[in-house]
Amino acid sequence: MTSLAFTVHFHSPFLIATGQARAGFDATVDLVDPLRESHIKGLMSDAAARVLGLPPRRLEQIFGSAEVPSPWHWFVVPADGEAGAVAPAERFRVSIDPDTHTSTQDMLLRARVGQTRQAQFRVDRIDCTGSEQARAEALALTAAARAIHLLGGMRRRGFGWVGVTGGVELNQDSLRELGLWTIEEGD
Repeated sequence: MTSLAFTVHFHSPFLIATGQARAGFDATVDLVDPLRESHIKGLMSDAAARVLGLPPRRLEQIFGSAEVPSPWHWFVVPADGEAGAVAPAERFRVSIDPDTHTSTQDMLLRARVGQTRQAQFRVDRIDCTGSEQARAEALALTAAARAIHLLGGMRRRGFGWVGVTGGVELNQDSLRELGLWTIEEGD
């Protein structure tokens, strides 16, 4: 089984909202499960498509689809110690009227956000079909993870700024190999 370990380094508070308001808050982070596997997988899939330019066939091969399950599984590692503990904080946002340049009535948002220094997650390949295939996919997953610099909601408001480290070693040779792998046969 191939296993890739990553660390998310947080540079600002983050908000991966629960989707439900709570007493006095319009948006809240789940302090028990603040970083969900589905969120990380979605960010990596988006980065693989937009930043790496992986063709749809390669994306489906790695991340799966409605018809084909992914051979990879995402796991958020539970917080261990002070570095990974998520502390709650409050943030406010107000909507500004573009005509009057004053606050819009009834448009104050109160959010409960999370603050932490780092979090870990793993991506494991369940089957070991084709070591060359698994290596190419591991390179793509590593590059996609490292391309993530924002996560959660309100990213353009200073929330969720991150850096991701880990995975397999990326160097000029491995990136060249990844570039060749992304090209579709027949192109």
